[in-house]
Amino acid sequence: MKINFISAITMSQMYTLKKNKKFCIIGIEVSYDKLGFKKKFPNQVFEMPVSESSINGFAVGLASQGYKPLVHHGRVEFAMLGFDQIFTQASKWDYMFGGSYPCPVSFKISLGRREGDGPQHTEGYHSLFLQSNLDIYIPSTPQEAYDQIIEISQSKNPSVLLEHRRLFLVEQSVNKISINKSSFKIYKKNNNKNILIVTYGDGLVDCLMAKDFLSEMGIELSVMSIIKFLSINKNNLRMLKKISDYKKIIFFDTRPFNFGPLNSILGLLTKNLKRSQFEIHTISPQDTPAPSSHLLMEKYYPTKKDIINLVLNIVGKKQKIKINLEKDYMYGFPKLDLDKF
Repeated sequence: MKINFISAITMSQMYTLKKNKKFCIIGIEVSYDKLGFKKKFPNQVFEMPVSESSINGFAVGLASQGYKPLVHHGRVEFAMLGFDQIFTQASKWDYMFGGSYPCPVSFKISLGRREGDGPQHTEGYHSLFLQSNLDIYIPSTPQEAYDQIIEISQSKNPSVLLEHRRLFLVEQSVNKISINKSSFKIYKKNNNKNILIVTYGDGLVDCLMAKDFLSEMGIELSVMSIIKFLSINKNNLRMLKKISDYKKIIFFDTRPFNFGPLNSILGLLTKNLKRSQFEIHTISPQDTPAPSSHLLMEKYYPTKKDIINLVLNIVGKKQKIKINLEKDYMYGFPKLDLDKF
């Protein structure tokens, strides 16, 4: 069944509400939408006042009593008003009680670029979440989004699902039976171990489009999408060893690279595997907040064009490829059919 990213999240929540009466949805406007959460499950959906601190505190309290609340936050910047409950309470709860008192609260938080949102509503703050004791989920595909909502509902750990808005119209055939537990996925055509692009979140869109374009030119590469960081295994040696199989590694980030998740992975790679023969390249925005205007956005965010031209340079081809970038691709919700990959 082919559906888009946001529909996969909706479907997965609907399934979980029906399957688990302890699972509940909490947030602002969760009962006003056309999805039917409140109509179908009136005792499991809680409409809340505009007070993120109160919302998160209510959810933590429910989780401490055996419920499985999932809080909806429409923007990470608004969720920040309730960060004390997320980081000081939820992420530390079980630890403070010696592992005998779980608090399985979860937070679904939208983030990332969208047309016109400018510097105040396009942040990610991934590193902030990754330094907590939370399980961090960063789905890049409809299948991953579907799987991770179900995985969250079955876990005893507090967690955050970081939902990149730019992915909302990406489509894929979703298997509702087989749940993937892996923390990363590699897209490759053959066993070529020459070039690997490592990314996460909405960066997968750019990487796969570039991979497709280069494949038509006879240049094959692999793409690794990192989809979650579990608190018990953030130093994922299996993932690091997979990366180390490649000679040339490109880290592609849609947020500034410095002090970000991919920078941390590079640090872990060199520390844990003690390898120095990697040829490392990075593509990311500059270390400033995102701009508001279209013209500045196009100069700020890296694109598939940057990946293509870097790879051509790596393989020794000197030509520069000129690509017209679609408006939806740059400023809105790019459409991508993941089934071809």
